[in-house]
Parts: sequence; C-alpha cells; structure tokens
Amino acid sequence: MVIKDLPQIGSEILRKECAPVQLKEIKTRRIEQIISDLCDSIEEAKLIGMSAPQLGHSLNIIITELRELPHRKVQDIDPLRVYINPIIKNLSKEEEIIYEGCGSVMNGKLFGPVKRPISIEVEALDKNGKKFNMKASGLLARVIQHECDHLKGILFIDKVTDNTKLLSRNNYIKLMKEGKIK
Repeated sequence: MVIKDLPQIGSEILRKECAPVQLKEIKTRRIEQIISDLCDSIEEAKLIGMSAPQLGHSLNIIITELRELPHRKVQDIDPLRVYINPIIKNLSKEEEIIYEGCGSVMNGKLFGPVKRPISIEVEALDKNGKKFNMKASGLLARVIQHECDHLKGILFIDKVTDNTKLLSRNNYIKLMKEGKIK
C-alpha cells in the first residue's frame, strides 16, 4: 500500500528514537508489509531513501534506491536495498557539503546544505534477516546517513550548515539544473 501523506515535520513520530527489529520478527507479515509499503512509497514519492518512521512505524528499517528522478541525475545507480537495524561504521574523515531535501519536509519544500562524511561502512540485516556489511560512498553514503538519522529522530534540517542558504524546491531544482549546486 502506497502511503501518500508522509508524516511531516512537527509529527511526533519523526522525533522518536526507533526500536530495533528482533530477528524473529523479520519474516512476520507485519515487517514484510512495512518493507513492502516502504518500497511502494519511495517510488510514489519519487525519493531515493525512506525510513520506517516516515510511514509511522518507530522501527529501525530503511531503504535506499539510487535512480534517476525528474529533478536529479544519478551517476551511480544503485538497486533497491533494505537495511534492518543499520549501524554506520567507519565514517571517512573527508566530508562534503551537499544540498539535501526530505520527504518529511516535502510540504515545506525545503532544501539545505548538510555536511556529511563522503564514505561509510554500514552493517545491517537484509529483508531475510541475513547480516551484511557494505561500503558506500558519494550519494549512497549520504542517503544511508540521512535515513539512519531518521531512526534517531534527527531530520536533515537539524544539520543544515547555514540557514541563510535554505532553498525552496523550485530554486533548488533550478540551481541544480544550472550546475550551481549538487
């Protein structure tokens, strides 16, 4: 089921720390449905990452899918991935400031510059409960960090480096197409 109205900034669920998913729960109908809803909703909302709290579930589940979108060209396409109980490890010392947006501030249509490590390693369980480790860099590393922040009740606007550089969605898309921002 596609969730069309994602909780927006100000919703209590977005500020809660999420609970881990127990191994025995992973193959239950409830968790499988949440994952299915995340997959449907990321497509419908035209996002490249989403977390369970964005669908109203205070659980440690995120998904990512780097694909071309109307407002974003993606150099490194990455397939849909499910991360249950993700733990970010080995953050690079090198950081980069890039503009971020979020489905949870979609109604506000805000984008802002956020500084994050350019590469990470993440450990998680997949949708079958199998543990995996993965190195990620560039946009994928950023999306994983952004979505993992949701699991701690942190929104990207909490990490904006310069509030005077916040942009509306229209200005963000315009500047991105002009190559003036990432």
